[in-house]
Amino acid sequence: MQYWLQELGLGGVILLGGSAGELALRSQQLQDWAKIPSTTLHTAARILQDSQLVGGSLPLSLDPTDKHTRQLCNLIVVDDLLTCDFLGGNAPAVTIPQKLGYELQLVDCHTPKLLKEVDHPIASRATLVQLFLRGNPFRGSTGLLPAAEQWFKTLLRNNNLQALIIYGSPYALEQLLPDLPPTTPYVFSYGQMPQAQAIALEVLFRNHSPD
Repeated sequence: MQYWLQELGLGGVILLGGSAGELALRSQQLQDWAKIPSTTLHTAARILQDSQLVGGSLPLSLDPTDKHTRQLCNLIVVDDLLTCDFLGGNAPAVTIPQKLGYELQLVDCHTPKLLKEVDHPIASRATLVQLFLRGNPFRGSTGLLPAAEQWFKTLLRNNNLQALIIYGSPYALEQLLPDLPPTTPYVFSYGQMPQAQAIALEVLFRNHSPD
């Protein structure tokens, strides 16, 4: 039963009181309940896959020696790291690129503005940019942080934008797409949860299995 509870992200449940028969019944009820999310997750995965927008040269072409010889950067930009619950050390957006040799760099609204982005070490490295944004069309907002736009333009200017993934705001994609080179791979997902991250990165790195 511990396996099912971990699948649900509940960590564990204590069954208190009752006879052995009552505890067995509760255990069976939990098992039945634990089966429900698997169907829900499958449906959610299909929705995420079917609603994705992709373009450029996909999957991303990586030299097998890049992991050990090139400096690759995984630049994640999020509205506010203090309030997001979809990013952590075990999030696919972090772990999948990491296993392929990417070094993580996090940016949010609290990150000090870099006055000379061109001189920043990231600007000279092949960089995967992942943007977690929420736009509001009724307020005329794309959700695109100034920092995200600055890094996007800097990496483009230096020819180091390796690929782009946007989670959440299709309006940000509309804003950036006209400047994106036709061959640069991009993936857009309406979701931001770990499942959405894994699906988007699987599309990007389809030919490259992390160790």
